[in-house]
Amino acid sequence: MNVIGKKNIVLGFAYLVATLSLGFYMAYAMFASGERATWLNSAAHALIKTAHVHGNLESVVNIIGGLVICLFGSRTPRLCKTASILLILGAVFHSGMFYLGGLGVPNVVRLGFFGPVLLIAGIVLLVPISWKGITADRVAM
Repeated sequence: MNVIGKKNIVLGFAYLVATLSLGFYMAYAMFASGERATWLNSAAHALIKTAHVHGNLESVVNIIGGLVICLFGSRTPRLCKTASILLILGAVFHSGMFYLGGLGVPNVVRLGFFGPVLLIAGIVLLVPISWKGITADRVAM
């Protein structure tokens, strides 16, 4: 079994916990602000909500990508390493920048453009990894 994707699986579950916890943060911030409408219309709420939604999706993409790499990547080690890195960086540069922007770090949202490009590239690399890794003997169980 190929273990290159292990870091994607671990990061995926850890990132899922982090982005799910944003839901608690949003609820706390709404009640702590005293003015619900003000919080719901704020830029911070919009960024954190975006990080929450996209981060959950990107963590699942990393988990599934890591499993594909682990199960089918033995024939394509270079592609596996590249796809693994692209998936991780894609999550960090996409929802991670929204996460930091919503928590008050200035100007990081501008880096969010690179995330989707990296994620798409990583997912595209999963196609040849799975194509070459799924052999006739694995399919005929």
